[in-house]
Amino acid sequence: MGFSKGSGQIVALYSATLGLLYVLMGLLEIVGGFGVEIPLLAGVAGAFYVVGDSFSGFVLVVIGAVYLGGLGAVSGGNREGLSYVSVGALMSTALLALYIANILSNGLGLVLGFEDWLEWTLMDDLRPGLLLWVLAIPAVLIARKKDWRE
Repeated sequence: MGFSKGSGQIVALYSATLGLLYVLMGLLEIVGGFGVEIPLLAGVAGAFYVVGDSFSGFVLVVIGAVYLGGLGAVSGGNREGLSYVSVGALMSTALLALYIANILSNGLGLVLGFEDWLEWTLMDDLRPGLLLWVLAIPAVLIARKKDWRE
């Protein structure tokens, strides 16, 4: 089964949802990094472990923009628009790898008994990029779908 306009519209809906979530979380991180709290979105920020890191927020916004970038092409059934989904999945996975490396290094500091890490917990390092990657798993599968790339 090749890539069609119908499957493109489904992928476009998924990509738009994921892109908007990345942009929203990124903006919440950026705004939180400047010390501004938005009461209306406080529940969302708490649910996604937004801590207020402007640099991470910028990266999340860029990833979201990549997911949103190919919406027109994908929704029209153009296979070339799938490259945006593929690159978004790649960037999401690279960010996940950085977060995991950070968690492992902090966990090692705890195991080795370093003073700064004695009270560290895994919850201290949960970030929106970790949780959003779980939602990006289908993007990885879409990027790997061979019959759509032919």
